[in-house]
Amino acid sequence: MGILDLAGEERRAGLEHFMLPVPGRRIAYCYIRKTGCSAFKRLFLALSPHAPTPRETPLRFMIRHHRATADEVAAAEVRICILRDPVARIVSVYRNKFVQRAGHEDLFASYAKLALQDPDEASFRDFVGRYLVGNRLRKLDPHVWPQDRHLLAVTYNAAFLLEDLRSGMAGVLGDDAAARFFTERENATSGFPTRDGDLSAAPSAELHRHFVAFGGMPSDAALCDVETAGRLRALYAADLRLLGRLGPG
Repeated sequence: MGILDLAGEERRAGLEHFMLPVPGRRIAYCYIRKTGCSAFKRLFLALSPHAPTPRETPLRFMIRHHRATADEVAAAEVRICILRDPVARIVSVYRNKFVQRAGHEDLFASYAKLALQDPDEASFRDFVGRYLVGNRLRKLDPHVWPQDRHLLAVTYNAAFLLEDLRSGMAGVLGDDAAARFFTERENATSGFPTRDGDLSAAPSAELHRHFVAFGGMPSDAALCDVETAGRLRALYAADLRLLGRLGPG
């Protein structure tokens, strides 16, 4: 497991953290969208002594029963955070919400309000240039909030990249639990046939129609050209610095 040492820093309050209900150990988890959080939702639902109410979302259930204070996170023996390259994370958000259109309603409403454009017309270049750039990040949908903004001033002693999720969680919970909950990535957009070529300016409605008809999902390179990738790296510079600070355990 890796280490991300943020202890003693002057940081904002951090966002949602939860205590994993594992007997004998206090395990805290930082919830960051598009970094494997769907697998953690399944884990919490399976291990919790509580049950969700009808129509209660997994996140709302976790907030109701397993939310952790900053002091509880600091006192935990294990503190988990999963990080991801910010450019790949934003491309994944666009593919999941605009192309695949899974749970996209809130983001579409936010996009229409702030970008002043019909989400059906939004290309990936529009998503970055009209929505992410020029708006205060905390006004945007939580799926695109910087990873850095989520973290507390503590040492995360179980910190690893998304691509190492299963092996990292095997070190926390053991091989059986890791295989059960972290083998398949829910909401992953990388398991579909790939569309290449320059699709950076293609409207999302066209990309969605092609996905429904043929299952084709634009590749990272097809959506994110060099200029747009540079804009994202500048916008999420703090996240890139986090990745550079991630050290071995």
